[in-house]
Amino acid sequence: MMLCCRRCGVQFRRRHKTGQIPKYCSRRCALKNWAEKNPKRRAELNRKHNTSKYGLTVDELDCLIDEQGGKCAICRQPPPGVSGTAATLHVDHCHATGRVRALLCSKCNTAIGLMSDSPSLLRSAAQYLEDHL
Repeated sequence: MMLCCRRCGVQFRRRHKTGQIPKYCSRRCALKNWAEKNPKRRAELNRKHNTSKYGLTVDELDCLIDEQGGKCAICRQPPPGVSGTAATLHVDHCHATGRVRALLCSKCNTAIGLMSDSPSLLRSAAQYLEDHL
């Protein structure tokens, strides 16, 4: 029997033989649906994660958020999410030393991660883009 995901609309087959009919095509869709419906709780959990995983105090995290005006340190855009919070900003850190650098949006955090946190590789990518506009 084909089902339709309540969040993304993708059709999927029922995978569980528990008798329950799943509402979402994947765990990821179920979690995204929950996050969209519970933005304040998501912000609280993100804050707790950022303070515990990276050894930050609540005051240190608040200081980073205030210093950056609640915006990404690279693109300077506010993250989508709960107004007045850093609900979807990620703590950027050096993987070699563990030192916290700043707060980044998901796109910027992913971009520098995919470029192996390499300044020379990022400069090369920027030069490539400038040369091929």
